[in-house]
Amino acid sequence: MKHLPFFSFCVFVLAAMAGCSTKFDTAAPYQNITIVYGLLDEGDTAHYIRIQKAFLSQSLSAYNMEKVSDSSFYPQLNVVLEAFNSGNMVGAPITLTRVDLNQEGYQKDSGAFFTTPNYAYKFKNALDPNNTYRLLITNPTSGEVDSAETTIIDESSANFSCPYLDNLGTSLNFSRSANQFLVRGSVPPTVGYLVGTLRVRWVEKNSQTNTTVKKYVDWDFATATPSGNAGAPSFGFTLSTDNVQFYNFLSGAMKTPPQFVTRLMDSAQLILSAANKDFYNYMLITQSLGTGLTGMDIEPNYTNMMSSKGTNRVLGLYGGRGFRSGYVTYDVTTLDSIMANAVTKNLGIVGSTY
Repeated sequence: MKHLPFFSFCVFVLAAMAGCSTKFDTAAPYQNITIVYGLLDEGDTAHYIRIQKAFLSQSLSAYNMEKVSDSSFYPQLNVVLEAFNSGNMVGAPITLTRVDLNQEGYQKDSGAFFTTPNYAYKFKNALDPNNTYRLLITNPTSGEVDSAETTIIDESSANFSCPYLDNLGTSLNFSRSANQFLVRGSVPPTVGYLVGTLRVRWVEKNSQTNTTVKKYVDWDFATATPSGNAGAPSFGFTLSTDNVQFYNFLSGAMKTPPQFVTRLMDSAQLILSAANKDFYNYMLITQSLGTGLTGMDIEPNYTNMMSSKGTNRVLGLYGGRGFRSGYVTYDVTTLDSIMANAVTKNLGIVGSTY
């Protein structure tokens, strides 16, 4: 289960929807409102779907209920995944098991809300990018069935391609003679949103203590919405940023080193993070909220889930994501520019590790 910043913020938005809403009609009969979050990744060896419920009480304060796990979890759910190819079901349904994420290595952050248990539903089956996967959530007490379908992003280099990652020896060029840094490639047409991240890595040497420390910072330098002709086997993308932003980022992230410390630039890690179109639609809708004359009165209630009991009974995001990454070096002119540029020359960089 991978963690990347541009996907992880969805968890916090959906958690807020589950635990902090104050706009329910307290005079209306109680209704279950289910909150779902899950992004399936072909490269993961274990997959998790988080399923909670919004809480409401006629007598207890939300500040009290937020500390009680029973307010946010159903006592029992039957959760299965069905695979389809060209409309035909493939294999037997996959039954998900409820687990405590705290025991899976994913601790819940401390705060006003309870921290244990931290339930999610897990399966370990391999995913096939040629299939679509239908999620079915059945509440045996109420009989409600929530469902959604998602595609899987093919992470193979044949379908998710980028010269920086596919061609050995391709170097990063942020030299002052170039105006823009461009990353181009192609992705499966299921990809609706893409983020380019450069993990800047370096080595710090302290001449006084004779010690060496490896460090890194992540720079999300660009986003893109791939495009192409309908029915095409792949869509093209371009991630671009002004070269000056690279030097500004280094200056702000690395800062002037302590006394006796010199730095060597190491190879960088280029990470391409992709999500399918459901995630992109979620981004468009939630980013538009809070704007306009009445924008602050609109709640982030995007969902691609469906409920057998009607609308507004289930909220959330169930989709697919994928990643490709690799290590690349800076070309000679870029290294010279880092050491000579007025913005970065005080960073103590004296060369590279390669």
